[in-house]
Amino acid sequence: MPLERGESARFEQRAAIAAPALVGSSFLFGGQSVEPMFVQSIPQAVAVLVIAFLCVSAPRASLARGAKPMLAIAGAMLALILIQLLPLPYGIWSALPGRDVAIATLQATRIGTPWHALSEDPGATVQSALTLLPALAMLLTGLMLDRQGLRRVILAILVCAGASLLLGWLQMLAGTQSALYVYGDQHERLSIGLFSNRNHQADALCLGVLMAGALLYALSPRVEILRQRGVLIASLAAALFGLGVLSTASRTGAALFIPSAAVAIIVTLIDARARKITPRNLAAIAIIAVVFAALGWAGFDQLLSRFQASVDLRDTIWPDAWYLAKSVWPVGTGFGTFDQVYPPIESLAGVTPLFINAAHEDYLQLAIEGGAPALLILLAFFGWFMLQLVRLVRGHGGMTGWFAATGIFVLLVHSATDYPLRTEALSTALAALCAVLNMAAHQTSRRPTTQKRVLEPVLTTAGYSR
Repeated sequence: MPLERGESARFEQRAAIAAPALVGSSFLFGGQSVEPMFVQSIPQAVAVLVIAFLCVSAPRASLARGAKPMLAIAGAMLALILIQLLPLPYGIWSALPGRDVAIATLQATRIGTPWHALSEDPGATVQSALTLLPALAMLLTGLMLDRQGLRRVILAILVCAGASLLLGWLQMLAGTQSALYVYGDQHERLSIGLFSNRNHQADALCLGVLMAGALLYALSPRVEILRQRGVLIASLAAALFGLGVLSTASRTGAALFIPSAAVAIIVTLIDARARKITPRNLAAIAIIAVVFAALGWAGFDQLLSRFQASVDLRDTIWPDAWYLAKSVWPVGTGFGTFDQVYPPIESLAGVTPLFINAAHEDYLQLAIEGGAPALLILLAFFGWFMLQLVRLVRGHGGMTGWFAATGIFVLLVHSATDYPLRTEALSTALAALCAVLNMAAHQTSRRPTTQKRVLEPVLTTAGYSR
């Protein structure tokens, strides 16, 4: 038994290093969303190494309680991708809905094979599957970490969001032609940080303020200054990340930052309910708000100008994308194929000089590429998410789960008007938040009794058991 406990402890130490490495590599090299780039292979390679490490070193019965439904959902998505790659006889394939253009092309060129995959571009589907590797590795690792390890993951997300915030401000100072824009020159002086899209930068900053609140909540019981100045520090973090969101000029990001900052500050207030908030603290909060409101006035002006814009590219894309989704229902066209199947059905009214490589509505694009099976998997995930919220309400445990739940909510809501989860950075962050939420929703029976006694002092002082 002592040998087993020693091996388990060594595994958790290494896993607690692997998980932040996944987060860091995904943010540094996985901020691109739709166009495959070589640097995206770096977090994928890290993911492969981590998965191999888990397969070789993970002790038996090391998964967290509640892990099976999450793994079932992830397994179903992988199975769907595999099914899309399986070759079908021409007679079955040609009878699938939405294959008219492909059939006409084959007949015109007189080039064809007796077998065709369900996906209209198997190579693109494989590439799409590879971008999910970091998130899969993060999910598997997160479900094997204790609370101390998950706190390191939270810290890694906060550090990456903070780095993206700082880089975004430097980008605005340097100008649109600056090499600081890691994914190419920009037409507008905006803060996009480690991402290629301002909306995704805004999502990362929303996660940043939430992770700052989560760490503040977890560490305040044993750090005196955090305990005494918790509200002030939470307000300062909200002001910093809020100013960063304004500098992105992301409309939905700005709207979603409000609940994110509110959760970070309100939870701090709830945790400090038994303590007196001095007038000096309130005055400091007011000064911070005034200063950052003044500094962010230019950002407000730019943001308001975007709200007043009369033309939005989504208004021309969504009707055609909806028509496409109905024409290929219920099988879909294969993951990663949107940019190939959309142009042939694009209406004359919706034609623009821009190349449309995404539906700018992830659920609609999921219906196009994955069909009914993908939507059923999505509904299963929504069901799992709601069940965890119910458990949080009934569990009366620590508040860490609410930070994770809010982060998941932000990403899911923004997916209705954009495609944040098509970046390796944000999909990996989502997997990490799911692991944190699962841990918080299952407060008891995470580990065997012998291990629980070892971890109990750490968990109590860290604030997870309050």
